[in-house]
Amino acid sequence: MAFWDKKKRREGDFDPFDPFSGLDDDFERSIFADMKPIEDMMRSLMNPEVMRKLQQDNKPIVSGFSIRMGPNGKVDFEQFGNVVPKGQKPIIKDEREPLVDVINRKKEVSVIAELPGVDKKDITLKVTGENDTLDILVPHKFSKKVRLPARVKPKSAKANYKNGVLEVNLEKEKEDKGDTRTIQVE
Repeated sequence: MAFWDKKKRREGDFDPFDPFSGLDDDFERSIFADMKPIEDMMRSLMNPEVMRKLQQDNKPIVSGFSIRMGPNGKVDFEQFGNVVPKGQKPIIKDEREPLVDVINRKKEVSVIAELPGVDKKDITLKVTGENDTLDILVPHKFSKKVRLPARVKPKSAKANYKNGVLEVNLEKEKEDKGDTRTIQVE
């Protein structure tokens, strides 16, 4: 409900300024319950004392999050950056976690990562079919372990890097072979 609207919204009413208008209150509560990690992260980072301590390290502070509705109907929340919330005392890592999007298609899985300011020869990728992960590493800049939504064929992996965006395409596999492959970025 818009903050200037004083009347109580009835279930089913539509309000163009309220993304949850027309939905029942149970749905709203379930969405906000799934966003608890965001609230915890924001409380930790917005504390002035914590910010002063982080700034004393003289390192850049990069922190953000991505929210999307997962295939199971639950909200998927993913953090990126170099700030790791540790309760009331977050720490700044040397390497950032890049913003990553995983697209689960019918026959393949695509992983898209933002790696600005990186030379493609510095990117190291490792696909493990055994536990279905993709490790993205750019020494002293980026590091991310991506859990893949399906079993993949590591030998089918193809990577492309252009304008700061890395795209890795992997064919899905029906049976577990436990292969591992390091990929050359084109």
